[in-house]
Amino acid sequence: MTFTAALDHLWETVHQLREDTQALRLHAVEDRPGGEPSKLVEDVGAAAVTLAGWVEELVAEAAGAATAPRYPADLGRLRQALDRCGACLERVVAHYLEDLAAAGRLDELAAFGRRSGSESRAWVEAIRHAVDRAHLSLWAVQVALTNCWRELAERVVSTAPPPMPAGTERS
Repeated sequence: MTFTAALDHLWETVHQLREDTQALRLHAVEDRPGGEPSKLVEDVGAAAVTLAGWVEELVAEAAGAATAPRYPADLGRLRQALDRCGACLERVVAHYLEDLAAAGRLDELAAFGRRSGSESRAWVEAIRHAVDRAHLSLWAVQVALTNCWRELAERVVSTAPPPMPAGTERS
């Protein structure tokens, strides 16, 4: 795989994550069940909105990384772009795991669906499905980012000076 292909794949996976988190946000906020207010419904909605915001930041960082290959001599710029992308992805994953996909949250959703009407059960099912889709997309972004780092490492190795024979020094 070339570095450009790796970055293209990163770009594609980040956009799929954006679509999946927007779908989660839509279900959590726009499609939430009516009736009596629920702290769980509010918490899931707030977490989905926050996640969508973090993903937008990830999209912006991925855009920066995607333009980096235009400057092939500046490996430092490539590294910085990937580093920012990785830091942003870590925040996205942490928020996702803590506020949406934690076992406790999923248990709360299941209990809410069991004790509520059909509208709430359908909402819970849509949220669980959207959380699962986001999980797959997050994993794909992580794999794509790892591939970018591998390509960068290969580029660095291919541009490094050859090793010196043992016992000699560079001047």
